[in-house]
Amino acid sequence: MGGTTGPGAPEPPPSGGTGAQRAGRTLTAEEDAEYQRLRRAAAVGHRRTRAAGASVLLVLALLLAPAAVVAAWAEATVDDRSRYVETVAPLASDPAIQQTVTERLTDEAVENVDVEAVTDELARTLRE
Repeated sequence: MGGTTGPGAPEPPPSGGTGAQRAGRTLTAEEDAEYQRLRRAAAVGHRRTRAAGASVLLVLALLLAPAAVVAAWAEATVDDRSRYVETVAPLASDPAIQQTVTERLTDEAVENVDVEAVTDELARTLRE
């Protein structure tokens, strides 16, 4: 009966040790070398995966940071109606802006309305 306790029982390997002892038996030098090689390979793969994940998250944060700043500004400025009106209202009294708006609206109206047809219809209505 191979008891696991008592005098003469093998001690379990310490956690984080070399791994030279597994399941109650000592590993050969070749097995221990293979074990150490596999541990290093697994650690390298884990570090590479962690570095790749961190890089992806960093790039994502760098791409989303400007959008977050714009969204915060818009929420604080544009979404607040009274503050928006307070900011934009002085523009309506600026003569240069009034002239620009008038020109653009006139150009759009002339492009989208058949002025000749409207004037012909108006003249015909007035004659009747």
